[in-house]
Amino acid sequence: MSFTTDRNPPAQPWGIPATIAWLLFAFLASVVVATAVFAAWQGDRANMRPSTYDGVMITIGALASVPVQIAVLAFAARLRRWTPADYLALNMPRRSETVFAVLCTIALMIVFDALMVVSGRDLVPPFQVEAYQSAKDAGWMLGLMLAIIVVAPVGEEVAFRGFLYRGLVRPG
Repeated sequence: MSFTTDRNPPAQPWGIPATIAWLLFAFLASVVVATAVFAAWQGDRANMRPSTYDGVMITIGALASVPVQIAVLAFAARLRRWTPADYLALNMPRRSETVFAVLCTIALMIVFDALMVVSGRDLVPPFQVEAYQSAKDAGWMLGLMLAIIVVAPVGEEVAFRGFLYRGLVRPG
């Protein structure tokens, strides 16, 4: 594994307290930026009371906050002389792994949807319907789909499977 192109080898990953502190800082910075972006976007709509599950607000929040979160964690990795890709374990899966993951996801979706129907619960919860409808009404459906299908999962993977896992695992 090539950790860096620098002449100095990478330092040990951040320890547990520093990993948690960096992660909390990344979350805080991303929330501050998302709040500022939403406030600037809202402008003269300030008197409007958005619904709890406003699809536009969800979209703006994800699209503004996740890049900040990833940038902070990448910066923390660089401080330890690692490439962000290596520190965060960003590896392209093999085609067979991707196919297997997609098939497993489809199978789980079928099973869980069947369980929801059999148990008499809504297949799509009301909050999702409200978020989708509000985004659709505002012309933000593509943005919402991008935010919840791509951007938010990428942010979660980078934060938890990448940064947090690397900082919590002790070399054996």
